[in-house]
Amino acid sequence: MNHCSHCGETVTRGIPPGDDRERFICPSCGAIHYQNPRMVVGCIPMWEDRLLLCRRAIEPRHGLWTLPAGFLEKGESVEEGARRELMEEALASALELRPYGLYNIRHVSQVYLMFITELASDEFGAGEETLEADLGRVYGLGDFELIDFTLEQEGENDVVVIRAQEKPWGPNYMHFGLFVASDFDTENSFSLLLNLTMTRLNKRGGEWRNDLQLGRDRLLLSELYQPLDFKGRWFVAPSLEFRREVNDFFAGGQAVAEFEVRRATGAVDLGYQLGRFGELRLGLEHGTATVDLLSGADSAGVGDEVELDDIDFGGVTFEGSFDSLDSSGIPRRGGIARLRGFLSFEDLGADAEYDKWELRAARFLTRGRHTYVGSLDGGWSPGGELPVYDEFTLGGFLSLSGFREDQLRGQYYGVARLGYHHQQ
Repeated sequence: MNHCSHCGETVTRGIPPGDDRERFICPSCGAIHYQNPRMVVGCIPMWEDRLLLCRRAIEPRHGLWTLPAGFLEKGESVEEGARRELMEEALASALELRPYGLYNIRHVSQVYLMFITELASDEFGAGEETLEADLGRVYGLGDFELIDFTLEQEGENDVVVIRAQEKPWGPNYMHFGLFVASDFDTENSFSLLLNLTMTRLNKRGGEWRNDLQLGRDRLLLSELYQPLDFKGRWFVAPSLEFRREVNDFFAGGQAVAEFEVRRATGAVDLGYQLGRFGELRLGLEHGTATVDLLSGADSAGVGDEVELDDIDFGGVTFEGSFDSLDSSGIPRRGGIARLRGFLSFEDLGADAEYDKWELRAARFLTRGRHTYVGSLDGGWSPGGELPVYDEFTLGGFLSLSGFREDQLRGQYYGVARLGYHHQQ
């Protein structure tokens, strides 16, 4: 500063009375000119699993990649300034802004306030101060345990540093589990669960999932998940499944017989990823099922209700799912919904034609330590009667627990629940 902004005289440097550091002082009008740090606001904008960066078209740091940020203007809040900079530099809009970090850049007398946010859409571009903008995939690679952003000084300039801590495990994962069910009377069942998932099979991020279940009910499932493009939106998923289930036949509320259903199924799905939270699938399925009576007298009417024979089935499958829960264990926020449909056609090898639809949805809300949950499950068959091996079932743990497992069986059902959880 050379001249006083009040009277135009040349200023000098000195320590005003009662102060502890030098200021610019006008010897003519006595004005003291205070110079304070300037506020810079910006965003760490995310879209799905990608980070939006801008390549600068002006100095300083021309041609280098950075986060959208700039000086706060008079008359605007820090949130408004961050949104403005995102629009000016990347032609993008943000959803909720969450404070991420406050940084003191002393050598240039600046304070940076950075927000992290989700983009409102995947529409973006290059503003007047930007050569180009790009969404760099970071989180969705699945190879990193921790991603962190910091501002650091490099010479006389400040740079954005992205630190990625690679996972000490993977890219192949094995999981074990144990399932135990009991009515504390005569019925007990145990199952051993094993999962092997192989990831990063190719440049497009293919995955191969294998599930094995041993016990009263047995399962062998193998599915290949293969994205069709590098964005990972479209994918195909062929699968093979072998399943063996033991079901009780109830009459008058009592189990009078036990039958076994063995199924072998081949399927292929074409799917589309709906961002980070959902997906749509449309596929074809074909297979065979064998039903055998294990115990109980045929006089109980099992033969009239259950077709004890080999059965062919085939049809079109549909599945739409959405999951924004904050935890797969005990969620506190978010929602989950899944709609499944199966349309059985004789032209696709099925012995019987019918439609089967099922919807499951739940919503979690938290206020302080109080979490409330509401859920709605339902199933129906709008076209044709469901065969007994594909009927809806209820009963067992967390499925009308007062009834035995799969004790209730029918062509349609509906269940609504309300729940509450208090966190200590």
